[in-house]
Amino acid sequence: MDIGVFSFSFHHLALVAVILLLCTYYIRPQDWVPGMVGMNVIRPIMALGILGLLARRGTRSSEKPWPALRTPHEWVMLVYAGYIVFSSNESSAIAFEVFSLVMFFFLTLHAVTNEEKLSRVMTWWMYALVGVVVIACSVMYGFDFTTSKPVTDGNVGRLSLNSWLLNNPNALGHTLASLLPMLFFAVIGKSKVITKVLSLLVGVFASICLWETQSKGALIVAATGVLLCFLIGRAWWWKLGVLAIAIGAGGTLLSKLPRMEKFASLKDDEGIAGRILAWQMARGVTRTAPTGEGFKNFAALIEWEGETIPKATHSSYVKIGADLGSPGLLLYLSVMCVSIRTLLVHRGHTPRMRRSRDVLLALLSCYMLSGWMIDRAYHTEFFVLAGAIAAFHRLSLKHLEELASEVETKQPTPAERAWQWLETSQPEPEPILVPALPFKYGGISARIRGWRRYGLLDFLVAYAAMEATYWTWDYVILEL
Repeated sequence: MDIGVFSFSFHHLALVAVILLLCTYYIRPQDWVPGMVGMNVIRPIMALGILGLLARRGTRSSEKPWPALRTPHEWVMLVYAGYIVFSSNESSAIAFEVFSLVMFFFLTLHAVTNEEKLSRVMTWWMYALVGVVVIACSVMYGFDFTTSKPVTDGNVGRLSLNSWLLNNPNALGHTLASLLPMLFFAVIGKSKVITKVLSLLVGVFASICLWETQSKGALIVAATGVLLCFLIGRAWWWKLGVLAIAIGAGGTLLSKLPRMEKFASLKDDEGIAGRILAWQMARGVTRTAPTGEGFKNFAALIEWEGETIPKATHSSYVKIGADLGSPGLLLYLSVMCVSIRTLLVHRGHTPRMRRSRDVLLALLSCYMLSGWMIDRAYHTEFFVLAGAIAAFHRLSLKHLEELASEVETKQPTPAERAWQWLETSQPEPEPILVPALPFKYGGISARIRGWRRYGLLDFLVAYAAMEATYWTWDYVILEL
């Protein structure tokens, strides 16, 4: 086969690896497909992605990976990973696992080298979640090809799947919650009617599956995600009207959600009581152990009727705080804060980039809200999402640099002005003044739009977010 064909294929291996990573993370065939159960599919996928990056770096193609450490996201992620490893008493044992997680971030960042590839990643992310809907519907409608019905029955009839990720209703519910805004933003600019109809049908079935999980937290996240659909990119008067309606009708709608009749008496709920005890223990760790108990080491053990029962934190923030202490929580929040800043500063310079930005903002918002109700602190989706936002940041900077270069080429040089004067025998013309981009030539806008390093402002925002996290944490413990 021609070498050029191989070269062309290698250019896409990294992107294919990211797509496979998302599909295997959510659909998880390694948990229910005969012959694949227990198989480690992540290592081959990562090897495929690294091979693609290495092959691309050795060519002269425009599809080369990005230069390293050109965004604040990369710096924060590297420091975060280094802190996890070196603050642990078992550094050598956890180094490979932490390296793998961080590679999810860097593989996504370097695989997405143009806006088309970013759009493809967002589209396949949505397809992976649609696959979860198909599996969930198979359980409800009697063609259970993943043998998930026993798992659902074991959760008192609340819909769950036979997979490591989605084997409880809360995890499934929060996963489906992020699909609804994705469906909206992915098709809002599409003109084909059939695409909109199919997306509407998928949204209906996803909502039915979400309802069957009976997860209060997931329904709240889904409602927030749908609300974002009507706020992002809208005029201020529209936002005020939508928020007024949401605030006015929100309480009534929440009271109609499943299992909400117990919401007023949460203190009497044994599950909630156990969770609060776990949060109390974790909060004690943050006060007594500056660097926490170590990567994935915190475990809440509760004495109940003579038995020692392990209790999960059900919160990414609580888990990070107990495992990694305040420095680790600050770095974790820093990743999310710089991601939010990117999505607020850069709105997207083309319709496709705007849609990708809206999807990323919806995903990040749902992830951050879900972080108070489920623990996915060290999961693949966090690192892939951060990598996609970092790629969006780089593409936006690249566009600004191209605009700045165009401005420079339009400015006549002194020699050109002199030649014009000699040819026309007219007074020397005034130089053509094309407004230079603040991004290139300095100013306030340069600091905002051309932001490349994690600075004091980012630290202060992340620190404020950490204090707000601790305040919320303490408030929940005291009130419940």
